[in-house]
Amino acid sequence: MKNVDELRDTLERYSTRREPRGAAAVLADARGASPVHRPRHRYLSVAILAVACVIAVITIVVVRQSPDALNVDTTPHQPGALSTPPLPSLTVPDGTVQLVRAAFGRTWVATLDRTASPYLSHLRSFDPATGALRSESAVAGLIGAFGVTDHYVWVRTSTGGPASFPIGIGGLGDNAIYRVDPGTGTATALRFLNGDGPLTTNGTRVAAADAAHIEIVDESGQQIASASIDKAVGISNATSPGTNAFLWLTYGPGGLYALHQGRAELIQLDPETARHVATHPLEAKTIYGLIAATGDRIWIEVQTGSLIAVAAPLSNGPLAPAQPASVQGRISQVDALNDHQVVVLSPSVVTVLDATTGVAVETNLDPTKQANTLVIQDQAWVAQWADAPPGPPTVVNFVAVAISRATSEADPTATDQPSAATGADELVARLSEAGAMVTRHGTSPGTPFQVDAQLLCVDNLIVHVYEYPDSSSARSQADAISEDGSTIGRGDGASSVEWIGSPHFFAQGRIIVLDLNGDARLLARLGDGLGPTITPRAVASNLSVEPCS
Repeated sequence: MKNVDELRDTLERYSTRREPRGAAAVLADARGASPVHRPRHRYLSVAILAVACVIAVITIVVVRQSPDALNVDTTPHQPGALSTPPLPSLTVPDGTVQLVRAAFGRTWVATLDRTASPYLSHLRSFDPATGALRSESAVAGLIGAFGVTDHYVWVRTSTGGPASFPIGIGGLGDNAIYRVDPGTGTATALRFLNGDGPLTTNGTRVAAADAAHIEIVDESGQQIASASIDKAVGISNATSPGTNAFLWLTYGPGGLYALHQGRAELIQLDPETARHVATHPLEAKTIYGLIAATGDRIWIEVQTGSLIAVAAPLSNGPLAPAQPASVQGRISQVDALNDHQVVVLSPSVVTVLDATTGVAVETNLDPTKQANTLVIQDQAWVAQWADAPPGPPTVVNFVAVAISRATSEADPTATDQPSAATGADELVARLSEAGAMVTRHGTSPGTPFQVDAQLLCVDNLIVHVYEYPDSSSARSQADAISEDGSTIGRGDGASSVEWIGSPHFFAQGRIIVLDLNGDARLLARLGDGLGPTITPRAVASNLSVEPCS
């Protein structure tokens, strides 16, 4: 008897046919025990009672394990599968916060309990809309890496010694890979490694490396491939004594990519066999760190406060030279935002870099707090918390990262035809189709912009529309608007502006749109038609509305 459904079906069959076989006998078969004989006139009543009990148990199990009851998104994970911003603060129980991530419609926070030996980490998930705790699990060691496949969360832990995890027959290791059920939070250790190293995920695959080898497993934990570092690099004695091997891994265009720090090489691997495909040599005697992948590039941290972007796949050849991009301070995290933008975290600033335009948009941070970046619904966020010793609960706050929507939503392969990009006429049509009352209300001087403002009356509130001859011009101007809307321009040409209201700017195609009203309904309409505001830190104003009359 393999499962409860088979047991129930068997009981119902015997009770319907009134066959001389009781529930106890069926249960005994399920346990592999000898049947217990009872008088025949009791068979039916016993069977009916057993069926009722089994159905009750099934009902309880279904209710306890229902995805709806657990309030978890069970669809395959997609980047940013989380609630609509803004995100509320989270109160995390005792423990030092190690990382904050987003997956399966929840916010995940890892904390470290240093009182245990070896260290113990807690992985908790929270409802992003309410901040309520949804699940909690404990894993041995410090959580150093977090990944997501289609159906599970994955973490890699390290005890930092002693080696206490079983590896093979009689072996011990100090790293474990846990698979975490996103609904219940149950963590199961499936793989063990000897020595710290990276972990990366993609779809149904998990790749991890230690000092000696790299392996790929599926979502069940079954090993798909394993290769020594030498075979992955493609030469013998690939890692010299006293140097590091694969410190970072990422799935990217055309395969799996590994950064061999000791050799200063970016290596493309076959994603199914972990064998060597191609190598991109980096500048020798330079320390490289974090890597991330976008549509056609691998981004690599240079530990002097800059990134380089290497064209991928490497196997396409000939190799393109790496493109440098500078950021402020030592880089602590790099995440892909979309196919052509990355989010780069430093101690006092988070920067969104665009590979197609070279534009960098910065958001200042509190340098006294710890931080992680999250990508949620194509919006970058920073989680910040105070680096306090264990004791009282830790509060994690979320800050929206400024992104040039005019850049991020543009198709880098499209020709810049004015008729193909959003203009004032298209905006009027979108707002009208959404149910707004829209009329044109003349023009006004465009200072400090290069074009005059077309005034639209939307539900009796004024909206300023600055229309440019092409999207490139509009994009360049939008990128020069500060995240609070108070400064327009760059460098010595920047102008400070005192607006009569809260400057909420939007940008798409050939237009930049300004609302000074702060009306929630109007802002929602503009956001639906043009995407999120490019001035998320617009300063509040005493002006309530800018009416049409």
